[in-house]
Amino acid sequence: MSALRYTPDIEVTEARLRAAIDNNELKLLYQPKLALRGEGMDELEGVEALVRWDDPLNGLRSPMDFIPLAEKTGLIIPLSFYVLRHAVTQTRLWHEQGLPLTVSVNLPAIMVNDLSLPDQVAAILNDAGLPSDKLILEITETGAMVDFATTIESLTRLRVKGIGLSIDDFGTGYSSLVELYRMPFSELKVDRSFVMECDQAAEARTIVEAIVQLAHKMELTVCAEGVESKSVLDLLRSLGCQKVQGFFISRPIHAAEVTEFARRFSAKSRG
Repeated sequence: MSALRYTPDIEVTEARLRAAIDNNELKLLYQPKLALRGEGMDELEGVEALVRWDDPLNGLRSPMDFIPLAEKTGLIIPLSFYVLRHAVTQTRLWHEQGLPLTVSVNLPAIMVNDLSLPDQVAAILNDAGLPSDKLILEITETGAMVDFATTIESLTRLRVKGIGLSIDDFGTGYSSLVELYRMPFSELKVDRSFVMECDQAAEARTIVEAIVQLAHKMELTVCAEGVESKSVLDLLRSLGCQKVQGFFISRPIHAAEVTEFARRFSAKSRG
């Protein structure tokens, strides 16, 4: 093993990051998303794909080490397509194993504001053989507002193709509810900053409750991220939240661990 393998703070450069994408050094972890069906009947509904960099000079890097650079240099586009292709391919493998999960993938605003995106995503799904309704694309609230007219057209084309759309980090932006209402989202994700404290802070609980009610009125599935305790999970269940994810459910895990997690959770739900 090279002595440089885990040398700390090796600089992340555009050239190194580009090589990482080209050389398949980016690895995906998957965080389980549970569908709340009732106490003892919850199901593993899907996963969110999260990217890490297995840097040969510095070991495993978190997204905060390289995503800002990717956004600054434009590498966020090939990086996001890399994640999308690998996530879709892996999800198809789970389907072949009898595990019909959905997979959620984050997309930056620059991609959503490109009208060629829907056809590119459809081609990736077709190549992998994954049904379009098993993919959910997550777009941040602020990202959706960058170019409203183009975004709504791009999102509409994606929804026509049967692809799910989730508005991520909801409640942290300052977007117009009228504009959000006009966008064809199928899911709303409550930001973790509210979820993590909703069992302790009255203000956070009020915000979460209002967001859940708003989502229901808009006929959107609501997913809470950042669930880190049973008390938060129980509260979300009582408020009518339909999906949850967070460390209390599971930390992000490797693809090979997802099937076993599904088996364990299914047995726990039945038991």
